[in-house]
Amino acid sequence: MPETTTATRPPTPGDDRGSLPLTSPQLPAIAPWLAAIVGFGLAGLIGLLLGWGILGILVLGWVLLFIGLPTWSGVVEGRRRAVDRLTTTLMWSTFVLAMIPLGALICRPFNGKERRVSVSDPNRRRVLKQALMLGLCTAHLYDPARPVLWTAASLTRGLVLFEPEGFYA
Repeated sequence: MPETTTATRPPTPGDDRGSLPLTSPQLPAIAPWLAAIVGFGLAGLIGLLLGWGILGILVLGWVLLFIGLPTWSGVVEGRRRAVDRLTTTLMWSTFVLAMIPLGALICRPFNGKERRVSVSDPNRRRVLKQALMLGLCTAHLYDPARPVLWTAASLTRGLVLFEPEGFYA
């Protein structure tokens, strides 16, 4: 039986027919942080130039991050990874939104069972503390970061403050 041999030419550099690459382009591990810094930095610049408040700057920064990171990922890594990054950004956004109220005290309307501090109380420090607390409250939230607003409505409001950490325990 005769032997047959076939000649194959050796692969030349750059000839990748018949083979798949083992790696694909991907963003660096710090890409989400870079996208957040660029997005919120750009939002801060735009907000400062337009005279926006902090809330407008944060919303615009979030929108830029929400659009920018998946777009960047789609260009570099492809559609599947871009959808993964979009989902991850959405998940972290909902987590952060859920954690916001835990940073402040929550209050409820006064029901008459608790003791009120009277303005004629001899302890002026206690009266001033209550006035400051009421000035930092809205109808349902105590926020120490907001400016003190003393209005007739805020000073006559009756509220009971409690910390959310112990509320569900």
